[in-house]
Amino acid sequence: MRSLFSSFALSLLAATAFAQQPCRMELAISGAAGKKIYLANYYGNQLFYTDSAVADAQGLAVFARKSGYKPGLYALLPGTGRIEVIINEPVIRLATEAGDPLGKLRVIESRENTIHQVERKAANALPEPERTTRLGTLAAANQGTFAAVLIRMELEPEKVEVKRADGTADSAATTDRWRTHYWDNTDLTDPRIVNAPVFQNRLEVLLALGLPQQADPIVAYLDELIVRAGAAEDVKRFIVSLATRKYGEQPTQGLGSICVRMAQRYVCTEPGNKPAPDWKPEDNWRKTCVKAARKASLLIGAETRDIVLADTTGNKWISLHDMPQSCVIVAFWGPHCSHCKQSIPLLYEKYTSELKALDVGVYAVAETMSAELFPDWKKFVKENHLDWVNVGIPWPAYSDWRTNPDRLKGSPTTRESLNHAETWEVTGTPRFYVLDKERRMLAQPASLNDLFKVVKEYQAKGR
Repeated sequence: MRSLFSSFALSLLAATAFAQQPCRMELAISGAAGKKIYLANYYGNQLFYTDSAVADAQGLAVFARKSGYKPGLYALLPGTGRIEVIINEPVIRLATEAGDPLGKLRVIESRENTIHQVERKAANALPEPERTTRLGTLAAANQGTFAAVLIRMELEPEKVEVKRADGTADSAATTDRWRTHYWDNTDLTDPRIVNAPVFQNRLEVLLALGLPQQADPIVAYLDELIVRAGAAEDVKRFIVSLATRKYGEQPTQGLGSICVRMAQRYVCTEPGNKPAPDWKPEDNWRKTCVKAARKASLLIGAETRDIVLADTTGNKWISLHDMPQSCVIVAFWGPHCSHCKQSIPLLYEKYTSELKALDVGVYAVAETMSAELFPDWKKFVKENHLDWVNVGIPWPAYSDWRTNPDRLKGSPTTRESLNHAETWEVTGTPRFYVLDKERRMLAQPASLNDLFKVVKEYQAKGR
């Protein structure tokens, strides 16, 4: 059970806020006397611990928490298999057998679960188009139930191929139509939809297949969904939560900016980039706001954070923002990185032959945080005659600062500079950034060829 629920403490999913409702759920399991049964609630397609009960001598487990349960889809976990159950009624009575809890399941009392477990399953067993027709009829006949809400969400809108005037298929128009009608069967103002996997699963499919994989159209679409959710704050929070988690680990030069824009627009709205009070758990969202602020400084056009590190002597401290050139390449690399040993000399060759004359500087930040890396860095710089700005963290000083943080006070550098790998999202080396004359982010090229192209185009525009 621990593996199923362990992600709860680390999850950034916002807590749902709609009211708990009284409910007594009885689960009779033949052959399960004395066994502990768990109840977990769905939030999107993840399960979180809700309650537990021990079956009595007759195998009867009763769930009747005094605070009640929020309406939605749950999972009963008897140890073998998983029984989906809708909680949206005052009394629910189910019966099954320990050897095959799902296959032997019987709904004794519960209209919601009769629809979900019996009638819906019978309809799904029919061939098309009878299946879709039967499910539509079932949902229409049971309006107001959460089971009908789930059925409608599972029904795909009619797929219509849009054609051009000459009769050929227009794939872009077809996708646009599909996206326009994608939520026809979903009530986005119903807060209960966040408590079922189907909503998250459908949203994930739409984001992957229905939109250009670019930040602007994705953010615009998510904003549109949030507006359509109306007063359903739980749905709005779910959409923001999913976006910040999904794109939070993406490189900033790509879809990572979605995390920044969604977090700062909807979550980190308090002074000092703090999360709004209604975003819980606060500790997790504070971390998200910190991450978003860090990523924000790496977005194209953003003012970057300064780095102040020492040259190879370990005594002269140089600020990135004080570089005199009109364009600066920030190169993160490591003396033990094989790719770096190839790319850094190539960059230097291009720098000396073309870029230096174009008023382009290089601020080369090396990984030097060990007794081996620091001397190897100096050796590589000397052997390759790298006479641009070479900086790193002096190993003796860094070792001292780690054990005596107070000694950092009054030094020429900053904690952010020492943590540049995190501040600048250096998850691997080599990593290149290009800054303009105002030290704003100009580009984050993925290759040396892209880097040279960006720099030349920028300088050709007259800076």
